[in-house]
Amino acid sequence: RSRANTYPLLLILGSYLCFFPIHKDVRYTMPMLVGVAIVGVHWISRIRTQALRLSLALLVGAYFVFAFQGVSFGFQALPKEIRVGPLKVFAQGGYSTASPPTTEQWHQEEIIREIANYPENQRSTGVLNDPDTMWFNNSGLNYYALREGVPIVPPEQKPNFLIERTTHGGPNRPGYGLLRRFELPDHSILRLFKKKREGAS
Repeated sequence: RSRANTYPLLLILGSYLCFFPIHKDVRYTMPMLVGVAIVGVHWISRIRTQALRLSLALLVGAYFVFAFQGVSFGFQALPKEIRVGPLKVFAQGGYSTASPPTTEQWHQEEIIREIANYPENQRSTGVLNDPDTMWFNNSGLNYYALREGVPIVPPEQKPNFLIERTTHGGPNRPGYGLLRRFELPDHSILRLFKKKREGAS
């Protein structure tokens, strides 16, 4: 039993040592939360009084539901901030609790589906100058590309399509023609280029 109890602790430490020194971003240490969760609640099973054990288990479960609701959708019924004199006792900040999921149109799925209309051997796509942000990022493009069968390749390979998101328009890419253009909610511009045929102007 004592050896089994060390596994969650090793998971916490191992996740930190494996991920954080490489990525330098606390989000990549999230695998340790599995071990933290086990350590955080394992003592409940050791309580001998059944009624107390059940009550604590229900309380922890209710907190999980509350936390998931807040992180996923925001606490719309609660104030953004509560102060008692100069002391801030409650605050909703950042993108987790203060901002519910967006319903804005960022055209990632739409632009990949446009490419998917072409024959499978003509769908190679590169991504240029993508300013990675919360609602629009390469992870979203990769998800839709994988789902629709659109291979993402380095732009240096001269793919048939180029996807570019910039804060301004600018000229077309040499050797490519503009196929689609979208205005995004943050006032950036999403453009889809298609490779011109040899000899085409």
